[in-house]
Amino acid sequence: MANRDLIYSDMVKYLGVLLDSKLTFGPHIREKVKKVIRLLYYFKTSVGQLWGPSPYLTRWVLTGIVLPKITYGAMVRANRATNYKKHLNRVQRLGLLAMAHVRRSTPTAGLEVILGVMPLDLHTQCVVALAVYRVWGRNQSRWDGIERGHLQGHLFWDNQLLEQVDMGDCANSNKRAIQGLFHDRWREHWKHHTTCRQTKYWIDDPGSIGDATACLDRLTLSTVLRALTGHNYLNYHHHITGSISKQSCRFCREGREEFIHLACECPALAMECLGSVRGLWLSRNPPDLYGLVRLTKVNRIGKALERRAE
Repeated sequence: MANRDLIYSDMVKYLGVLLDSKLTFGPHIREKVKKVIRLLYYFKTSVGQLWGPSPYLTRWVLTGIVLPKITYGAMVRANRATNYKKHLNRVQRLGLLAMAHVRRSTPTAGLEVILGVMPLDLHTQCVVALAVYRVWGRNQSRWDGIERGHLQGHLFWDNQLLEQVDMGDCANSNKRAIQGLFHDRWREHWKHHTTCRQTKYWIDDPGSIGDATACLDRLTLSTVLRALTGHNYLNYHHHITGSISKQSCRFCREGREEFIHLACECPALAMECLGSVRGLWLSRNPPDLYGLVRLTKVNRIGKALERRAE
């Protein structure tokens, strides 16, 4: 062209989406992940264990800046997102860990449920469904979308996704129906989750205390996360990680030392718990968050959550 030889390229960027020759969208996803991880590391330089932006503002950075960057162009690659779930989960986890100081072993699923941030693969599908709904009926083309083979393109896949939603009569109810569908999927996924036993004891409905936890200060939120996830400095957690051999409660010497036992079962702490939270400490699914905060401030429980027994 114009007396110049054109160089063949395996990839081309169009409207911000990196298209590879086999339409796997792997290079696009990896490039986006690399950029937002760099952004999150820049943000974490302004965050410490006890100082920095509040958890509410940190969650806004994740949901309002990072996730839109990741989900840009998701409409043409959402059917490929599951192939790169590990890359996406890395971004989600890094953003959640910036909200509070927790132990390194704390599971991402537990953090998502407590902090009210939907798993990134479900969030991506929800974004796609909302985008397809906005243009529903406008494109009358028979084109199937970007993909090889009949009925495999991204448009066909997106429409199939939207057809699973129970539509209402007006636009707002339809939007709520789409969001409700993916929240139900999140709830079902959490119900069948095989780990996070202690978090599932306290919370059945994921995200039910997300707004309340985001309003806590960093120190209090860190303590609450350690209590609800079970990844703390109590004997049971150290026992299952192989740090110590015993798992019995340091106070009553009867049950295994985990937060559920200290809050609801330990006879040695019963009077302190009742006096601190006036009986609200038994509330769960969702837990009474402010009663739970008062409970973590009980002198002996608070110290046990923060450091291991000698």
